[in-house]
Amino acid sequence: MSVYYFSVFVLLPIVSPQDLEEMSSLGPANTLKIGESCLRDYQCIKNAFCRSQRTCMCDPPYTPNIEGTVCHAAAGTNCGPQIEDCSTMSNSECIQGVCACRDNYFLDINNSSNCIIRPSRVDDACQRTDECADALDGALCVNNKCKCYGNFIFVNQTGKCIQAVGIFMPCKHNYQCYEKDKPDGLICTDGECAYKHNGGTSNFPVCFLTGALASSLYFFTN
Repeated sequence: MSVYYFSVFVLLPIVSPQDLEEMSSLGPANTLKIGESCLRDYQCIKNAFCRSQRTCMCDPPYTPNIEGTVCHAAAGTNCGPQIEDCSTMSNSECIQGVCACRDNYFLDINNSSNCIIRPSRVDDACQRTDECADALDGALCVNNKCKCYGNFIFVNQTGKCIQAVGIFMPCKHNYQCYEKDKPDGLICTDGECAYKHNGGTSNFPVCFLTGALASSLYFFTN
């Protein structure tokens, strides 16, 4: 019976003594922060690689934290059933295989690893006017806060910015009637905005006699 012998050769990466010395000085696996010098991908923190310039960089679309110690998942990062896949992206979840903002949150335009809660009333934080308009209707984003525009006012009953209705104007609800100088001075009655007066309503301002004129009138009528 003939016996055959086979030789198996395994090609190993060639690492120069200089590289070995440098790798030893850089430390063990998964310890190098973003921006630090590296030779091999495994030296960099999780979800990072050693770029051609020999510095650690987050795998796209991951983004680093300020300290460079963590590569955060970002919008569009592939994910699966493991809940931790999107755990480093704030207020997110895995939707159809990618990390995305949860309901009632929108993506931070300055940080793709951060989701911000949607505005729900005036003075809530915003980054774009469409965020305020979608949530409050007649609103826009001014100095990073939602504000009703023009003659629109925010009302708690609807949670929206609605167009204010002045005196004598048609109305359906009390909260529609509004005057800037008298925010609570109008009421909707018989389908029209009117002034409040002594618990009732009036379509005209009420004048009262005071002082000497009132005393004189009392003298002549009694």
